[in-house]
Amino acid sequence: MKKVLADTDTASVAEVSVDDSGEVGSNALVTIDVASNLPAVQTDYSALVEAWLSFTKMHSGLKSAQSERSYRNAIKQALNYFNEHGVNILVATDDDVYSWLSDLKSEKSPSTVQMYLVAVRLFFAFLYRQKIIADNPCEGMKAGVKIDRDKHNRDYLSVKRAQELIATMPAETEMQLRNRAVVSLMVTSGLRCCEVQKALYGDLRTAGDSEVLYIQGKGHTSKDDYVKVAPAVSKMIRDYLKVRFNGNEPKDRDYLFVSTSRNHTADADDELSTQAIRAIVKRAMKDIGFDDSRHTAHSLRHTAATLMLRSGEDLNNVKQVLRHSNVQTTMIYAHALEREKNNAELAVSNLIFGEQK
Repeated sequence: MKKVLADTDTASVAEVSVDDSGEVGSNALVTIDVASNLPAVQTDYSALVEAWLSFTKMHSGLKSAQSERSYRNAIKQALNYFNEHGVNILVATDDDVYSWLSDLKSEKSPSTVQMYLVAVRLFFAFLYRQKIIADNPCEGMKAGVKIDRDKHNRDYLSVKRAQELIATMPAETEMQLRNRAVVSLMVTSGLRCCEVQKALYGDLRTAGDSEVLYIQGKGHTSKDDYVKVAPAVSKMIRDYLKVRFNGNEPKDRDYLFVSTSRNHTADADDELSTQAIRAIVKRAMKDIGFDDSRHTAHSLRHTAATLMLRSGEDLNNVKQVLRHSNVQTTMIYAHALEREKNNAELAVSNLIFGEQK
């Protein structure tokens, strides 16, 4: 980025954008104070944000429209905070970022705080890499929040309830066929919403004698793992695709599941948002009587894990399917299952009241 200084109190530098190589070109005005050679106060950083998003799409695996919206919201929140507190982001310090984090923690959940910090760290790293800022205030910074992943804080479904969940979902229209296929895939394979969202038709392949779906797991930048697709679920997916494409063969780059509104932009390619996926599951849960905060889309992942263990699958097999980095995470489901089978309280009741177990 070239600085063009003049003999005035402030001078403009070249506008900022990202070219095909990912380097800054020209598109966002930054003003430099000649006396200090530092950026003057500027509140409109929209072009810098666009340059950063373009760079991130090319180099950091930012693929979906939903992820882009999440990053935009995170940066918008941070920039609004800095603007309200008179902080110029081009000379922001780690204290400024920590103050923002402290304020954020009072309003957002730990997981949202972490996601916002990831976005802000990438943003400042981009500015530093492009020599727009002299120091990166987020270097080595952590959110300082703890997400309790050891709690089994989403209820899972029994075999009977899982059967009921699928059986009560209608399967006549394109939308209904899609919804049934989505729920069935999630409850049998333990996929997360974001993994379902990113799935493409070309990700359906074979491995040995099994049909599999290659996925981009949480924190990964490529589709380097897969889950096996059960024959019954594969048929539901094919039934949906047959109606959606009027019997024609989909292209490999077509999203596996898409919105039926057809109102998305071409860039989004009609992708089904994670909010829509959660809403699909929530509606199905509600239809079988579970209208509460503990029965969510993530409950299907818990259900898959618990039923795998209940069916006798080895703990390490379940760990591999769920792609846990640590077996202790998988053990959460085993402990929950052990507790369910523990009838010690009923044994005491039987002794006192003469009841039968």
